[in-house]
Amino acid sequence: MSDYSITFRLEGTVTIVELRHGFDALALLLEGLGSRMAPGAEIEWEVTDLDAGSASATLTAKIDRAGTHEDVERVVSGYAEIGRRLRASDGVPDSFGSVVQAAAARLAAIVNGHVTGVSLEASSGAAEPEEAAGYCSDFGALEGHVDSMSKRRGLCFTLWGADGGVRCYLSPGSEEMMRDAWDRNAAVEGMIRREMRSGRPVDIRQISRVVVLDGVDHEAFQRAAGSLEIKEPRCSMDEALRRVRNQWYG
Repeated sequence: MSDYSITFRLEGTVTIVELRHGFDALALLLEGLGSRMAPGAEIEWEVTDLDAGSASATLTAKIDRAGTHEDVERVVSGYAEIGRRLRASDGVPDSFGSVVQAAAARLAAIVNGHVTGVSLEASSGAAEPEEAAGYCSDFGALEGHVDSMSKRRGLCFTLWGADGGVRCYLSPGSEEMMRDAWDRNAAVEGMIRREMRSGRPVDIRQISRVVVLDGVDHEAFQRAAGSLEIKEPRCSMDEALRRVRNQWYG
């Protein structure tokens, strides 16, 4: 496998100080995992995606001549294991070494009430069942403000709503559905991944449609109302919007 990526994310409301502490602990964790699980290999972690809106970063491994893919796989597997232990509030075994234990303790200490969790995920190797990773997915829609577009590693954007920033990933060739949605309020429909413990949405993938919810004229609402086959007299714009949303969400 040629692409070894990991994701680091702080959940909840995150200050700049907590974000700095998180990245410091992340750097220490990767240093400790490398020294313990791939001694002699120099693995450089390049930031390939950084999203301040959801306090998350994706890093990809670059291997020097002394390193091998097996070295990186061991480090990535260790990273995912530390992530599972943090979610379960389990201790880190002595086999990982004191540096990794110290880094994990520093990450756990960031959780303080408004920072609700630390997420460490790995994209290489066999896919981990969502339930084991602490997540579940279902099809639905979320409303919020469309912001923070990124074209690194695929087109994605952040949807700001009541649950904070939710990362949304568009499939290749589906950019057209976003033509009028940037910097506006919209509903995004797709597969929503949530934390099983809190129910908080983490990201949306397999996006099927995006509907702008503001700046729509009166005639558009009337057409939407008519498409619902309403038998009563023509309704107001507010009532039309309510019925469109009720039909849309089932």
